[in-house]
Amino acid sequence: MLLKREVIATGDQLTNATTGQSQEGPAVNIKLDARAGENMLKDTRQNLNKRMAVVLIEKAVASERGRRQEVTAM
Repeated sequence: MLLKREVIATGDQLTNATTGQSQEGPAVNIKLDARAGENMLKDTRQNLNKRMAVVLIEKAVASERGRRQEVTAM
């Protein structure tokens, strides 16, 4: 399967993420801001009846105030 390197949403557009269950098993539920949601809707419409995947990449970022975690969705 071929994945495009096109970024639909970045970590700063992710407003919430939780774990959950789907019919297939464990799942990650994400909420996006309006701009990222529109990007996801546009790409979904353009790829109806095609296989799609979402790749989430977690990056640990160190700062002077301590450690924080950033999640980037591709």
